[in-house]
Amino acid sequence: MKKTIIILTLAVFELTSCAQKQTTEIREDFKKYYDEFNVEGSFVLYDQRQRLLFC
Repeated sequence: MKKTIIILTLAVFELTSCAQKQTTEIREDFKKYYDEFNVEGSFVLYDQRQRLLFC
């Protein structure tokens, strides 16, 4: 019985985590700043109200 409850709980967590769709916006206009300082990497800003990632 305990094993069944644990399996069901894990299944619920897995299904709810996959249900959220993330929206990503890639900003090519930020490239000039990386090129200017000769660096590589990424910058990510998350807007909680709109659920939008800015990269």
